This record gives sequence, C-alpha cells and structure tokens, in this order.
Amino acid sequence: MMEKATVYKPAVEYTAGTYEKIRSRSFKEAFVNFMEKAFTLGLATGILILSTGIAYKSYVFLKLRSQKEILLKENAMLQQKFEKMTSLETAIKKAKELGLKFPEKKDFIYLRP
Repeated sequence: MMEKATVYKPAVEYTAGTYEKIRSRSFKEAFVNFMEKAFTLGLATGILILSTGIAYKSYVFLKLRSQKEILLKENAMLQQKFEKMTSLETAIKKAKELGLKFPEKKDFIYLRP
C-alpha cells in the first residue's frame, strides 16, 4: 500500500478568459462592466475617506472637549486666587506686613478751582 500513489483530480475546472472570449463582448458590455467597476471603486474609496474624516474629527472634538474641561477648572481656580488677592482685607493685611500705613488728613492736598 505504501508503494501506490493516489492521484486526486480537482472537481472544479478553471478556464481562464481567453482573448477570443474577451473580444466577443460588445463595446457596450465592456463599457458598462468598466463603469460598474469604476463606480464600485469610487464608492468604496469615498466611504473610506469619509469614515476616516469622521474618525479624525471625532478625535479632535473629544480632545478639545477634554481640554475645555481642564481649562474651565483652571480658570475657576485662578478666579478664586484673584479674588483672594484683590480683597480689601488681603490688601490691608499685605500693606501692614510691608510697613505701610493709611494716609492721615494732613497728607491730603485739596485743589480748588
């Protein structure tokens, strides 16, 4: 049994398109076939380009939204810091620490017309 080789033949026959077969089609059939393939290729390319564009714009949108949230938090923090720095009590306290004093009545100069 080892010495015998079994040959398998494929059940499906493949015949390549011959030149005569291609030449036998009319110009109209060939043109329609070409246009169908071109339309399919164009449609697939368009869908690929649009989906890529949508994915990129979605990425940019999400990135901007996250940056906006971060900047809003930072803005709120800076506003609180600014309010603390410009409050009257803080200004008086800082002035006393620096050795400044309020002007007295004799320090004012009044100009009359």
